[in-house]
Amino acid sequence: MRYARGFTLLELLISLVLISLVSLGVYGALGFGANALERGTSRSIENQRVRAALALIVRKLKSAYPLMLLVDGERLVYFFGGEEELRFVASADRPEIGGLEKVSYFIKEDEDGEHGLWMRISAPTLPADLAEEREGSLYLEAEVLSDVDELVWEYFGQRQNEDEEAWHESWSGE
Repeated sequence: MRYARGFTLLELLISLVLISLVSLGVYGALGFGANALERGTSRSIENQRVRAALALIVRKLKSAYPLMLLVDGERLVYFFGGEEELRFVASADRPEIGGLEKVSYFIKEDEDGEHGLWMRISAPTLPADLAEEREGSLYLEAEVLSDVDELVWEYFGQRQNEDEEAWHESWSGE
């Protein structure tokens, strides 16, 4: 009797099923890896945007100037903040302006209903402009960070008539 060479139909079917299962596993792993790479890339880009915005805010806050004003017979430093807005005076970044500029950070909704963190800069800043909440002649408003639904500012320090330093939801230069 001669031995037949080759595979039976059952052996071929079993090998095709095994190859298909291995191929599906490899395809699933590659798809999962590609999705993870895409999510990681978009998260990395978002983190870079947030870091750049925070660096801008930190740079402005470091250049804050404690400008003392006399308003209605009371002395105050122009630094006001609430949970969603911050206003202060800082040295101007642009050499053509020089001097001081009023800086505000706030959440603003655009015409599409999207919220973002915005910065308003007004220069030159004169004490009378600050006291009456007027903007200077050079006025710039720009979005610092998009897709911001909520921002909470907190202020650490000792307020008048308080003994201890603590975190506060608002701050007044008065």
